[in-house]
Amino acid sequence: MKRSSSLTFAVIGAIACVLGAVLFELLFPLRVSSSTNETKSSSIALLIDTSGSMRDDNKIAEVKRAASEYVAKQAGVPGIVGLAVVRFSSDAQTVSALSTDTAAHQRAISSFRADGATEMADGLEEAARALSGTESGVARTILLFTDGQPGSTQESLEDAQASTRVVAERLRASGVRLLAVGTGDSDAEFLAALTGDSTLVFRTDAGSFAQAFGRADQKIKQLFSSSSSGNGAGRGFTDALILGALVTLFLGTALLIAENTLALRGRWWRDLAWVTPMSAVLGVAGALLGQALFALLPDNAPSRAVAWLVVGAIAGSLLGLADRSKVKALRGAFGGAIGGYLGGFVFALLGNAFSGGLLELIGRLLGFAVLGFAIGLMLQLVQQALKTAWLTGMTTGPYEGKQYILAKPVVTVGRSDGNDIGLYRETTLPLKLGAFQFVGSRWRYAGSPLEVNGALLADNAALMGGDTIRLGKTEFLFEQRGGSAAPEPSSRLAPVMPSVPVTAPVSAKRWRLFSDAILELPAGRVTVGRNDDNRVTISDASISGHHALLEVLPDALFVTDLGSTNGTLLNGKKLLEGTPTPVSEGDQLTFGALQYRVMS
Repeated sequence: MKRSSSLTFAVIGAIACVLGAVLFELLFPLRVSSSTNETKSSSIALLIDTSGSMRDDNKIAEVKRAASEYVAKQAGVPGIVGLAVVRFSSDAQTVSALSTDTAAHQRAISSFRADGATEMADGLEEAARALSGTESGVARTILLFTDGQPGSTQESLEDAQASTRVVAERLRASGVRLLAVGTGDSDAEFLAALTGDSTLVFRTDAGSFAQAFGRADQKIKQLFSSSSSGNGAGRGFTDALILGALVTLFLGTALLIAENTLALRGRWWRDLAWVTPMSAVLGVAGALLGQALFALLPDNAPSRAVAWLVVGAIAGSLLGLADRSKVKALRGAFGGAIGGYLGGFVFALLGNAFSGGLLELIGRLLGFAVLGFAIGLMLQLVQQALKTAWLTGMTTGPYEGKQYILAKPVVTVGRSDGNDIGLYRETTLPLKLGAFQFVGSRWRYAGSPLEVNGALLADNAALMGGDTIRLGKTEFLFEQRGGSAAPEPSSRLAPVMPSVPVTAPVSAKRWRLFSDAILELPAGRVTVGRNDDNRVTISDASISGHHALLEVLPDALFVTDLGSTNGTLLNGKKLLEGTPTPVSEGDQLTFGALQYRVMS
């Protein structure tokens, strides 16, 4: 495939992920209806730790910003009937009573100062009193933020924890929901005991407080919907598994179709019968592993990206598994993991930027588009960057520009889809022609006679970078990185067509390249590069080992870039890799840093 196909894979990945997410939203609409009229009403007490330890790393300033943003987002949200702000340190105080007055709440938050101990039990009691005016039928929720353990000068840590757990259990028994946002200094296990559910604890680090508040806010809204629908708080974990299965199913299927269409594997539906269900199964496994990893990490964008890293690695490996190539599967998994992490990071940021109703849905779908784009792009870029040998279609027709990466020791070729390279449109080819084999340090061909550079290739003969291979009516360019070993004398047999009589002119024109010296171009296919096995060798650091291919014909000259590092330019315009371009007398050719004038 051409390098431009990496963008094609990226776009296909984006569309596939969005389709999987849309199907999920259609099947489970509660994910986007949490702010509708069906949402159960609730009052919320925002309980903030302002103990002396909050001065460290200026955490008090960050939590003030995050809490103020959280309060602003609650304004006008259906179902939120009131909010109170409570702080605690050596004592506890309601600094802004239960109301919908956003400005008053933000003024109270701006007055926070970090000092004193961490009387968490008193803070919970005060938050419950702040919610005592809540009307009957309205849920009561306490959202706690803390950076440490409960404690004071009056009792030991164990006693402080025990008394705080007693208060929390009594509040939960009375119907108050508890959620907690804790920094890395806090005890996640202790906070889980307070809330009664580890999924109601959100870990965070400096710089990510706002994201953690956002995740907690989404969980609160989800709990509202769960209480009215009877699905329970565990629904989120089940949804994650279903979402992982659907996204990976669509992503794996779409990327395989793209691979079949843009590469040389055969018909577009090849291997779909088993790759599609396998994508769903691996998607569930990836979601399980991703959720397990996320549970061990702070609740911030980098941590949430880890879960999508797993999904990206799985999707990226599927193409290699379809090719039965461990190397390609590992490369794809590596590229997919990079894309999954990058896309997942952006996905998490977008999820926190949009909340409530239609905006939340738009944010999620946009996040999935970015996720799929990143996975599709990175898995292809990594495959291209790590490839060592490949075939590219040169002849105008159905296989022009299409590429197959040789990524396993034996690659079969023929007309049947049962081959690794399935050229079903080449009707003159046998069902199985032969195989390219990597033996020692060389790629060799074994099988029925094969035309290479206009001559038949001996059985088990070595290929060289720049060789032109004819398969049916299509010519393919064999390319490899790191140069080629010296050609074997017996590799090529007699030319396929009778050779030109000695008395006849080899070319109607003598094509030459002029710079400081004149380079005479022999007739036929001429590789140009720094390696000694080229027909024209140019010793210059800016020239690649196999830089370009010149097709010297009686009345025409064509140039093709062979994937050179510094590029091939014709009259100042960079040529696309693998695309033959006609050259006229007087044109300027640039190989790396060297410029030549074409003469005849």
